[in-house]
Amino acid sequence: MARSSNKIVSQRPEEIMDACEILYRTKSFNEVNLKDIGEITSISRSSIYNYFKTKEEIFLSLLTREYKVWVVELREINEQPSLLADTYVKKLAKSLSNHELLLRIQCTNLYEIEEHSRLEFLVAFKDVFKEAMICIDAGLAKFFPELTDEKRADFGYAFFPFIYGVYPYVNPSTKQKLAMDTANIHYRTISVEQIIYASIYPLLVGLLKT
Repeated sequence: MARSSNKIVSQRPEEIMDACEILYRTKSFNEVNLKDIGEITSISRSSIYNYFKTKEEIFLSLLTREYKVWVVELREINEQPSLLADTYVKKLAKSLSNHELLLRIQCTNLYEIEEHSRLEFLVAFKDVFKEAMICIDAGLAKFFPELTDEKRADFGYAFFPFIYGVYPYVNPSTKQKLAMDTANIHYRTISVEQIIYASIYPLLVGLLKT
């Protein structure tokens, strides 16, 4: 009985994150709240505080979970015997297209999300973020050995900040589209894969040529 109870308790953070993810599909970050999360879980709002002190901690944990899955996919890419620049970037873009939740949370003022989370949650995220950086660097070193340490670092410093801004370009809201129309700003429909490939492929080719 005790083991069963402990298992339920250990699963509750995942249940809370799952509920948050469901709400986030149809609501904005500001609209998601602990009361609504409690209503679609078996956990009361007051009990949620036993696991997460703020809404930001839940979102940061969601982002951490998404990064863990993405890291597995990056490692699978790195298991390929060899890849040309074109194919490598396409696989990288494809892997991120599977994680629009990751991209969306990152573009939602991650600075404030981190600031309103306890240190242990932030460290957990930074640990898995570091793993993603290591995977990218390892892939570049394996497939493009001509790249120096400095050039691989240059790629990382361009790539990771870039993906923070992908989601709004791919998924402009109705209000944003109306504002762009009113301001006579042309926008185009583009996928995650397309925008990442269009930006990252020239970056990699440029580093390989210099």
